[in-house]
Amino acid sequence: MFSSEIKATDIQDVSLSYNEKNQPYISVKMVEEASTMTIQFLNQVALDLETTKLKNPDVIITDQENQRTVDFQINNTVKEVRLFFNPQTVESGEIEIKQNNQVQTLKLVNKEPEKESSVESTTLEQKDSAEESGESSAVPKESEQLTESAVEVIDETEPNTDMPETKDLYKQSQTVQELYEEDIKKEGWQSNEENNYLVKSISDNQRLSYGFANGSDIFLTDLFSTDAAGHKLSYRHNINTGSNRSVRSYYFQEESDYKELDDVKLQFVSKKGESIRGYGEFTVSNKVVVDVWTYHVLVKVTLTADAMGNVKKEVEYKRVDKPIIDLTPLKIGYSELTDTDLNGKDGVDVNYIGNKKGMYIESDPYKVMFHVLDKDGPNQWNAGPGRKFLVWATTPSDFFSKPWGIWTTIHGAENVEGKPSELIKHYDDSAVGFRWNDETLKPKSSRTFSYKINLGEPKPPKLILEDIPSSVLNGEFFPTDISGTVVDEDSSKVALHYWVDEEKEGTSVNVDTASHQIQNVTIKKNELNQYLTSKKLSTGKHTLYFVAQDEEDHSSKVVEKEFTIVKSGDKYIFDATLKNQSSFINAIHVGDKLHYKIFFENLKIANLAGRFINEIPVELQLDKDSVKATVDKQDIGKSLLISTNRIAINDLPLKKNQIFLLEFDVTVKDSGLNKMLVDVINESKFKNETIEVKQKSLGSEGKILDNPKPYISFSTPEEEVIAGESANLNFEIGNQLTNVEDFTKKATTENGEWRQVQFLLPPKSKEINYEKVELLDSKGQLIALMNSSGDVAYSNEEDQQHIQLSYQQADVTKNKEILESPFKENLKPEEKAVYVAIDSIAKGESYQIKVEAKIDKTIKEQIVEFKSFVSGNNEVNDDKSIELGMSYIAIKPAAELKVLVPNDISFEAKADSSILETKGQRFYPAKPFTVQVINTTDNPNWSLAVTGELEPITGGSGNKAIKLSLLDGKPITGTVSSKDHTSTIAFKSKQTDEGNDLVGILTKATRSGAYKGTITWQLNNVITADDPR
Repeated sequence: MFSSEIKATDIQDVSLSYNEKNQPYISVKMVEEASTMTIQFLNQVALDLETTKLKNPDVIITDQENQRTVDFQINNTVKEVRLFFNPQTVESGEIEIKQNNQVQTLKLVNKEPEKESSVESTTLEQKDSAEESGESSAVPKESEQLTESAVEVIDETEPNTDMPETKDLYKQSQTVQELYEEDIKKEGWQSNEENNYLVKSISDNQRLSYGFANGSDIFLTDLFSTDAAGHKLSYRHNINTGSNRSVRSYYFQEESDYKELDDVKLQFVSKKGESIRGYGEFTVSNKVVVDVWTYHVLVKVTLTADAMGNVKKEVEYKRVDKPIIDLTPLKIGYSELTDTDLNGKDGVDVNYIGNKKGMYIESDPYKVMFHVLDKDGPNQWNAGPGRKFLVWATTPSDFFSKPWGIWTTIHGAENVEGKPSELIKHYDDSAVGFRWNDETLKPKSSRTFSYKINLGEPKPPKLILEDIPSSVLNGEFFPTDISGTVVDEDSSKVALHYWVDEEKEGTSVNVDTASHQIQNVTIKKNELNQYLTSKKLSTGKHTLYFVAQDEEDHSSKVVEKEFTIVKSGDKYIFDATLKNQSSFINAIHVGDKLHYKIFFENLKIANLAGRFINEIPVELQLDKDSVKATVDKQDIGKSLLISTNRIAINDLPLKKNQIFLLEFDVTVKDSGLNKMLVDVINESKFKNETIEVKQKSLGSEGKILDNPKPYISFSTPEEEVIAGESANLNFEIGNQLTNVEDFTKKATTENGEWRQVQFLLPPKSKEINYEKVELLDSKGQLIALMNSSGDVAYSNEEDQQHIQLSYQQADVTKNKEILESPFKENLKPEEKAVYVAIDSIAKGESYQIKVEAKIDKTIKEQIVEFKSFVSGNNEVNDDKSIELGMSYIAIKPAAELKVLVPNDISFEAKADSSILETKGQRFYPAKPFTVQVINTTDNPNWSLAVTGELEPITGGSGNKAIKLSLLDGKPITGTVSSKDHTSTIAFKSKQTDEGNDLVGILTKATRSGAYKGTITWQLNNVITADDPR
C-alpha cells in the first residue's frame, strides 16, 4: 500500500545558505533510489556549474541546455546535492527539481548572508554519516504519508549546536576543497572525478592499474597488473570493506596507542601525468585539553607509476587547525598494514630484498617488492599475520615489537641486516606492515610518508657456479678461485652476494653485464678465504650461499655449496644429513617424508675398498625408487643391493680424494607414532680392516607425533539469492594430516584426533532465518536434522551421545568478530547461533553441514560477508586451534509490484449553495494525471484499488471529511506485458474525457473551507484460474 499526499500548494520557500566566499547555495536531499535529477532554472536564476561540480565529487552532470535545464547522474551513495548559484541571479528566483517522476518548485529566499564557519564547511561527511545512521528521509515508504514536499531541502542557516562554545578555536587555515583547488590552479593537477584509477603500459604484455578502491576510505589504495590475455595479478586481498579489509591505516600519538583511520572519505580526486591523488581529512583529539581542542589534519594520498612497474605511494598529513597558542603540539605517527594475496596464495614467504632496501613476496612466477629506502620511507617494516587466529584483524602491535632486552626502540625486520632472498617469516595468512615514528606536526606544516611497490614482470638474473672442493683444510680453505656465469635480461650491473652458514654478514662482488649476454664471474680465493677466516669456522660441515641481484633488486635463486673443514690428520670424512621435506626436523609426524644424504670422502688413503651397508629403522618406509648412489658423480646404481630396510654395496672401491654419495627418501610409518626421536636411528657402515659406523637419529629430543589439521570449507551460492527466498549454504569441517610451520602453535595430539570441536554460524535474526540445518557424515549419510524452531531429530542414539546440533545463545561480547551478523552491527544477548558440537574428529574424518537460510524480503540489493567458525582443543596442552570460513552472498531485491504516483494531485470544487442543495455532486482532480505500475514478479496480472479522504483544515468544527474513490468502486485491473515493464494508468480531470474516474462526493453536510488529506493506492497480484501456481 502506498499513500500520497494532496498538497495545498505547489511552491515551497527555501532559505539560501552562504559559504565562506558569500556564495549562495541550497542542499537538496536525494529521494531514495533516485539515480537522476533534473533541475530547470526559472526566472533569471543561474547555476554556478564549476563550484557545483567541485562540491559534489560523486555527482556527474550529464547534460545541460544553456544552463537553464541541467541533468545530474547520481551515485547511489550520495545522500544530498549542494547547488551553488550566481549571487546576482538568486533574488526571488525559482527552480524546478524532478526526481523519480516527482516534481517540486522551490522559491529561493535570499536572507542576510551569514558565512558558515570553517568547521561547518567541512562537516558534510558528518552529515552524510548522520543520515545513514537514521535521520528521516523525504522519501515515503509503504503506508507512510508524504511530507509537504517530496524534495527535502536542508536548512543550513541554523547554528551548529553540537559545536563547543569555544568555537573560534576551531578555525582552519585551509579546507580540503581549498587544498584540492590549490593543486588544480597552482600545481597543474587536473580534476579526475569520473575515474578513480589510472592505467599505464609497462611492457608489451603488461598494463598497470592503480588508484582508489573505496570512496569511503582514502587510504585503501589499489594496484594490479593485467597481461595481454586479460589475467589480473594483484598483491592483496580484494576485501575493501569491514574490519578485515586488506589495507588498514593507523595513526598514533604514543608509541603503541594505534587508532585506526577507517572512516576518512575520499572527497576529491585529481591527476597529473602518471600520478593520481586523493584528498580527505580527519581530526585528532587533544589528549591534554579534553573537549576543548581538536587537531584538524588534511590528507593527500598520491600514487605515481614509472616505466619499470614501480608505484610510489605517498601519504601527506597537513595540519590546518589554527590554535591561538600551540600549547600542546601535535605529535603523530602513521602505520599501514597490507594483507597479501599473490597469485591466489594467501600465505607466502616474505623475504628481504637486502641492504635494508625492504622486502618482497613471491609465488612463482610472480614477485612483488616493497622498497623503503626513501627520504620519507618508514622507520620500521616487517612481515606479520593478516589475521590473528584466522579471525581477528591484526594491528601494528602484531608487527612491531616493543623495546626489550638490547632493543631500546620499537623495531621490526629492519633491525637485522637481512641478506638478499633471506626469509623474514612465513605465515599461513601473510601480510606486510610499515611504521613511521611520531613527530611534531606544527600548524600549517606537512609531513609525508612513502614507500614503493613493484608489480612489474620480474626478470631476475640466472647464476650458475662450478663445483667447489667438498673438503678444505682448516685455516687454508679454498686453493682456487670459484668461477661461474651470470646472465640478466634487462640490467647492465649485477651484484653477486655470498655468505656462510647463518652468518648475519656476507660480502659481495660487482659484475658488469650486457643485457641477454652470459658474463663470467669469479670469486677470488684470497677474498673468499679472508672472509671465511674472519668467521672462525669450526671443523665439520658448512654451507656457502650465493645469490645474484640486479639493479632492479631482482634476485636469482640461491645457489648452495656444501664443504667440510677437516684437520690435517684426517684420513676420510664420513657424514650423514637428514632433512624433513614435509616440515621441520624438530617436528616429525607420521606420514612425513624424510631425505637422507650419506657422504664418504677418502682424503689420504691411496686405495680404499670395502663393503658399505645402510640399515634403515623399522619406523621408516624406504622409497626404493628414490635411491641414488654415485662416486665422483658417476652413477653406481647397478652395484646397489636394496631390500625393505637395507641398502648395500658389497664392493666399494675409493681412490684418494674420491667421494661416495648415497641419497634416499623414507616416509614415517604409523608404527613410529610416539617413538622417541633419539631412538629412531639410521646406521651407515663402511667395512674394511676396521669397522666405521655413522649413526644418524631423527632428533635429540621429542617423539614422533601425529598432527591434526582442522579445516573448514564453504561453498558460495553460484547465483544471486533473491530477498524473500532461501539460500543453500554448504559447509564441511574435518581433520586432515598436514605439515605445519610451527607445530607448537597448532592443535597437536598424540593420536591425531581433533578434540571438542565447535562450529558456529552467525545468530539468526529478522534478516536471516535458518529454516533447516542438516548434519551429515563424509559419505553424505544424515546424522541430525534441525528445523527453524530448534527441534532436532537424530538418526540413532549413538550419534546423539557425542554429537550435538542446536541453537545456542552466543557469547557476543567474547566472540563479536566471529558472531557478528552480516546484516546488522549490534547483536542482542538473547540471539542464538547455529551450533554444532562434536567430541572428536579423527584423522581423515569430516562432516558436512547443510543450511537452508531464508533472506528477509525487505533486504536491499547487496553483497554480504558471511562468516563461519570452527574451533577445537589440543588434548596435550589445551591450546585451541581456530579456523574461519568467510565468503560472500549476493542478494537481489525481492520481486515486487510498485506504483509510482505524482505528488501534486489536487482537487477543485466550489462548495456553494447550489452544489450543497444537490443530493450528491462529484468533483474531479484539478488537472489530469497518470500513475505507473512496475512489475518485477513473474505474474503479469495486477489490480489497483484507490481510496482517499480529505480532512477539513478550515471552516469550523462542523465540517465533515470528504471521501475519494473510483467512480464504480471497483479496483482497476490490468496486465504488464512482460517482467520489468510498466503500465500507465490515466485519470481524468473535469476538463478531460480520457482516463479513470477518481472523484470526491459533496453532500449537504459539506461546508466551505480548506481540505487536505491522503490518497491510498493498494496494488495486488491477481492469480488467474489457469496460473500453474
